[in-house]
Amino acid sequence: MNMKPALIQTKNFSLATNLMQSEQSYVTDYKSKKIAEYERIDLEKFCAEQVIKAFADTGQISVSKETIKLMTGSLYREVIPFKHIISQFGVKDAIEKGLRGEYGKYFGINAVTFNQFLKGYIESIERKNAIHKQKLYEEQVERDIKAAFGRMREKYNIKNCV
Repeated sequence: MNMKPALIQTKNFSLATNLMQSEQSYVTDYKSKKIAEYERIDLEKFCAEQVIKAFADTGQISVSKETIKLMTGSLYREVIPFKHIISQFGVKDAIEKGLRGEYGKYFGINAVTFNQFLKGYIESIERKNAIHKQKLYEEQVERDIKAAFGRMREKYNIKNCV
């Protein structure tokens, strides 16, 4: 299968300073463009890439095009229920780490396995903690910015600021 890699897009953001390295990928997923924001064709291409990679990662290198097409459809259908809360980074991370035993049981490359990996990833305590830390960090940054503007208004005697 000759395909261009699907584009993974992120938004600009600053990571919380108290995040461990293992938590940073969860925040990247949390802050990145969600699956729901992609065109169907781009999402299908991304799913096909992940299926091919999953087969390769498990040592299954001679897989038929029909099987890849079927499993691409399976992954696509498993991703859609989570489309507003997961990015391509998250799907990729869920599958890669799931294949290594971190997110649910492995039942072969199929819909059940994809479902287990995605649910395990989304429900991960480490993911929830990382997102919570990021939210607290962003709230503190916003408070600091408002305080700095307040000090500037006082210092320069500015009454109304647009």
